[in-house]
Amino acid sequence: MLEEYDWWGKGDRPPPPHLKTRRQLAELGLRPKKPVGVIHTRKYDCLLYDPQNPDSVSAQQVKTQLDILDANPGYQLHPRDSSLIEHDRLAAVQWAKETLADPAWTILDTETTGARRSEIVEIAIIDLTGNPLLNTLAKPQQRISRGATAVHGLTAADVADAPSFPEIYPQLVDVLSDRRVLIYNAKFDIEVLNYCCEVYQLPRLNLEERSACVMEWYAQWFGDWSSKYGSYRWQRLGGAHRALGDCRATLERLNTMTD
Repeated sequence: MLEEYDWWGKGDRPPPPHLKTRRQLAELGLRPKKPVGVIHTRKYDCLLYDPQNPDSVSAQQVKTQLDILDANPGYQLHPRDSSLIEHDRLAAVQWAKETLADPAWTILDTETTGARRSEIVEIAIIDLTGNPLLNTLAKPQQRISRGATAVHGLTAADVADAPSFPEIYPQLVDVLSDRRVLIYNAKFDIEVLNYCCEVYQLPRLNLEERSACVMEWYAQWFGDWSSKYGSYRWQRLGGAHRALGDCRATLERLNTMTD
């Protein structure tokens, strides 16, 4: 019988911090075996695993390139000759296939004021069929920088009659309820949303616990290894620099990986 927990930030019984989802295990280089807990939602069951329990979790059979380089500091890797990059690429393909098969995932993108600590001026969320679940402008307190306008084309006049972040927030919470989020450059968008929650004194959305960075997975699939930085080079999204268009461009990247 699995222990039952409440979704992060909801209810009185969140899972212990050491328990991990399948996605989190993959990031740690671990493979799920037997779940020890579950979060029941309306759409799916989120299974939880214990990395400290060998009956629950095992090590991945295929090491990533970074694991091998860490274990062999003198090893010189040439990206065109190494089968290690192909292993990493196949892992990225498998991740993309599993992700696209799971309707609990959504794709999110924001456009911002461009300040050091930015507010959103536009946000969109789509499902894995490309259907918009949320697509709206947002009126910030900050001035939109010229540099930001040069990228996404939005000005103060464009958002003058748009709802504020606190007005959008209830819909954002509802759309993301019991869902996980795919983001191209997840760190950036999560920081922006966390800052907006801070400015307007709203509870955080806890996206760190239920998100994946498509940019990092796509870089691994693309396979452009940088010996200087010891990682795969990030690739431009190539979207239209508007929230909905960039969501759909992210979906195209996922489909490209599975092809």
